[in-house]
Amino acid sequence: MDHYFSNTFRNDLISFISINVKKWDTLPNLDLWWNYLRINKYEDILREVYDYWMGEKGKIWEAELHDIKLISSTFIPKAKELGWYDEVNRITELLESKLIGYVGRKDYSLFNPLEFYKSLDYKNIPYWKTIGLQLLNISKYASETGENEAAIDIKSIVASSAGCFGPKALWEFAMSNPKWDEEWVQTIFDGVICSLENQMFSEQELLSIWSLASKLFYVKKDPRPYDSANEIRRSYISDIKIAILLASNRLGFVDVENKMKKIAEFEFSQNRVEPVNSILIIPKRWYDESEISNIAKDFFNKHKDMNPKEILELLKCTYINEPKSFYWEIVVGFIKKVEQTSDDITFFISEILNLLRMDRNTQGWEFNNTKKIYYTIFKYLKNHEVKEIINDIVNNFLVSDQYSDYSKLFYLHNNINVFLLGYYMNLSEVDKLEAVKRKLQMHINWITGYGKLQTPIFYNYYNLSLENFAWIDFCEMLYEKVLS
Repeated sequence: MDHYFSNTFRNDLISFISINVKKWDTLPNLDLWWNYLRINKYEDILREVYDYWMGEKGKIWEAELHDIKLISSTFIPKAKELGWYDEVNRITELLESKLIGYVGRKDYSLFNPLEFYKSLDYKNIPYWKTIGLQLLNISKYASETGENEAAIDIKSIVASSAGCFGPKALWEFAMSNPKWDEEWVQTIFDGVICSLENQMFSEQELLSIWSLASKLFYVKKDPRPYDSANEIRRSYISDIKIAILLASNRLGFVDVENKMKKIAEFEFSQNRVEPVNSILIIPKRWYDESEISNIAKDFFNKHKDMNPKEILELLKCTYINEPKSFYWEIVVGFIKKVEQTSDDITFFISEILNLLRMDRNTQGWEFNNTKKIYYTIFKYLKNHEVKEIINDIVNNFLVSDQYSDYSKLFYLHNNINVFLLGYYMNLSEVDKLEAVKRKLQMHINWITGYGKLQTPIFYNYYNLSLENFAWIDFCEMLYEKVLS
């Protein structure tokens, strides 16, 4: 069709395509101009487009797994048409190493390494500087290439790890990210909230934190309906308020509450959005953690006159005769109580293990609330009992005809992950650390195609020179940084 165009128009068209190839981030119209350029031998422009999508730093490596397949199936045939066989071989080899990746709809794959990280003594050993930031980098990559459901929890736990070591460590964590936004400020305050559990503060430092928080997490008095940003700020200001009040009680300060009200009375009146009424994801706080659930507490209050063996018999009867009224979280609470009151813990653990092995629900321990029981009892199990559990995991799914082969593999994988975490939680710190490193390296291998691509780095640790750096200094510098 070239004869329809004047040379001027054709040159303008080629110039336009050359300038805009990197702005076209979608593929549907690619064929409209690719074949025209190929026929007219503009191979240099086509090479530029190909490298933009398929090169070592190409957009294909930022895509989720499904889109990687779509992009590669679009460009590989075109590269073959042009005789770029070396490029085709290179990309094919890389793709074979990238068979595993992150998906664009509710990817939960990073919750497992997150749980392994949480099993470490991260509050007393500064893991956040090394494997913490590595986990954060992996999570960021997963968020950019898929829908990473663990992103907020991972940012929160690494920030909390840094917050346990005081204002200097938390500021170094804050500066590990060159790109600040509102969500990153929230993450920094996850670290502040964690620090309020055990760190030392002066009264003035607590009030400085509150004053800063009231400015950064301003709450509208008349918000529009469904204002999620305002609801998040309301939850954060409430969480910070509670943490400061608990810290002030722990440290023996008597008038902090009134002084906080004088600084920001409206913000002080705010309460966290209840999870049941909201789709917002707000990290869990240390003061919300309880070894015994409310359901379990209600159960024990109702049966407070029964001894442990009587309660165990009641639980067994309920499981057999009224399974819909049976809650495994009550069993978790029962174990915790027995640990505190009984010398014969092994008897109860053996009985509970028998109860667990009666459970033929093949949905997976993650989904029927039994995983917490395994985490709790693993330290008491004998070697033969551990072997029986792993045999049960495999055999239950091999013989089950309740689900498709895909579902069987999914639940089998889930239970093995629960088993491994329960097992490693009771090993030495060195062994647990090695397990976390292996978990993270597995994800790095997936991301880089086993070293064939560069590891993406979004966060870096910098040892900053901050002598005598106190929480008041932290607040002043954070405020200046947010305003800049």
